[in-house]
Amino acid sequence: MDDLSYIMHLGNLAFTKNDYADAIRCYTVAANGNSKILRSDAFLNRAIAHQKLGLIQHAKSDIAQALETPFKNPLIKKCEAQILEDDSNKNRKKSKTNQTQPEKAEKESLADSFPRPHFFLKCSKLQDEKDKNAWQTPVFMQRCRAFKEVGDYVNAMQDAQTGITMAPQNPNFWRFKAEAAFHLRQLDTALESAKLIEQQFSSISILKAKCLWQKKLYKEAIDEANKTLLTDKETGIFLRTSFNIARGRIAEVLYDDPTHPLSIFATRELPLRIEPIIQNRSPYLSHLMNGILNTLNLPHFYYITSDLGIDPLIKGNWYNEYISQIKVPNDQIELQNKQKRIPRNFEPKLLQQALDIGIQIGVDNVSYRDIAISGLAIIEISQLITNWKADHKNFFPSFELVIAIISSWLRFINPAFPVFLRKDLPKSSLDLKLIKNGISQRFDEYIPRFTQKIKDKLNNTFHGIQIDVNHPELLLNYLKTSITVDYEPSKTKIYLMPQQFGTFDLGVIIGEDDEERTVTYNELNTLWLSIIKSANCGKPTKEIFEFMYRFIIADPLLSYSTTVAVILFTALINSLFGLSLENVNLNYYDIRFEAILAADLNEFVAKISQKLKVKYVGNNFISVIDKLPDMQYRTAILLDVPDDDKLIEDVEQ
Repeated sequence: MDDLSYIMHLGNLAFTKNDYADAIRCYTVAANGNSKILRSDAFLNRAIAHQKLGLIQHAKSDIAQALETPFKNPLIKKCEAQILEDDSNKNRKKSKTNQTQPEKAEKESLADSFPRPHFFLKCSKLQDEKDKNAWQTPVFMQRCRAFKEVGDYVNAMQDAQTGITMAPQNPNFWRFKAEAAFHLRQLDTALESAKLIEQQFSSISILKAKCLWQKKLYKEAIDEANKTLLTDKETGIFLRTSFNIARGRIAEVLYDDPTHPLSIFATRELPLRIEPIIQNRSPYLSHLMNGILNTLNLPHFYYITSDLGIDPLIKGNWYNEYISQIKVPNDQIELQNKQKRIPRNFEPKLLQQALDIGIQIGVDNVSYRDIAISGLAIIEISQLITNWKADHKNFFPSFELVIAIISSWLRFINPAFPVFLRKDLPKSSLDLKLIKNGISQRFDEYIPRFTQKIKDKLNNTFHGIQIDVNHPELLLNYLKTSITVDYEPSKTKIYLMPQQFGTFDLGVIIGEDDEERTVTYNELNTLWLSIIKSANCGKPTKEIFEFMYRFIIADPLLSYSTTVAVILFTALINSLFGLSLENVNLNYYDIRFEAILAADLNEFVAKISQKLKVKYVGNNFISVIDKLPDMQYRTAILLDVPDDDKLIEDVEQ
């Protein structure tokens, strides 16, 4: 038997046990299937079950649908006659009751004269429309998804509601309704939809698991049950937690999962007046807040720790334990004390925009959980910066503090990865293979440029004697080993590795030793302070690009360095020039390869300017760029990186 047959069998078993509600649920699933024979029997059985429950109008509707099926069961007519008889008996009893109570009967007749359909009859009509127009369901699904992507949540809500009336057991429509209601700030509707999502996923998946168990496919049934639990966690419980946080229902959040990151950082959304309530309900949240405040104290030294004061037992429930500290020397603290004001790019709203762009650049195929955790992390980071500014108004944000904040945000995207920029991190390297068996896999435009680097190195080494540098891969057959060349600007090794049938792999290995990393780290710190100092002079354009260039080729955490560099770059140009990145669908490999292949800063800027598109969004920061009237001219100036002194002369004229 197939799955639908087993569902019909489960419905029959429930019917024999007088469990008519479960029987109707099974018959409904079978009636919605593709089997035309089962549809007729399913409608007939569901009509009998509705008759047992006294739902005569539903039973009539089921009989009508059964008669419309091409495979008609001969028992349909008999069942129809029985239902009509029961209906007439019910009406006869009602008429007799009305005769004994003339006043009541008169009121009911007046009420029945108005077009007020019965609830179950209305549901039956919706079921009829669903069965007749089942082909429209995927159309509404596609439109809901399209409206959600363009931000038209009103139409998405309408289509989701229509899809629910046509396919009430489809959890995807409830999910679209929940998300649209959340964005429209209809939080009660969103919360109720989230609960129904969990119920729908549970009922459908458990029903599938029962069918597999009946077939003695025990392993598949267990897998389906485990999948059900995972789905429930990612949809129902998580959405409910998110909506409770937005509503300020901290008790419900802590009830679902008191150790979940969402509940831990929910306090950033709540007013300070309920802080005593939070402390009474969960001492871990209070401990976390104290840990954050301790990290903001700046005496002679200060530390940014990975756990932020969370109890190790609690912390182990949601991310792995890593010990990491960043130390700021005394001389830098004294240098910070000499600064006068904080640049506008570290206002919480602008930093949130920069982090928002970083989400879209640095993470592929993010789940709803990742997006929500990241959003709450942004709120936490903004609150952290706001508190820091309130306590230290005369301080500029240090390089270490900003990196620690962004690294903390990256941890929330991938909690299992210790994303902290450290001078004393273990040596790391990245191996990127661009060609496998002579066939380009992903980066067609970079392969000729990488190969050219090998040609140039071979030509400089052997001066072209007895070696065809135009085809370095031919040397593989002769040497029977890989060809590796060192590329100095980024400490990169490019290699060709022989494979079968005369093919080869082209790869790139990136890495630095600890001593060089320390030197580069100090240079980045100095460059950061230089950008901050020169902000009032309006001349940090080249330094911003230089900071991005050095950061990409020097950061030991290679899988995230480009993301962090783009975030910092976005925050700086947003503040100093009122510009924001417009193209946020870049792959971070594109930016990294441009940094690897560039011979110097000018070549890097020339290449990267073609990929990073910006738009003017406005700002309040005083700089020389603000004096330029044309928005397009501002964009051209930033991406072309002109001579800053010449730019100032042009503006003064």
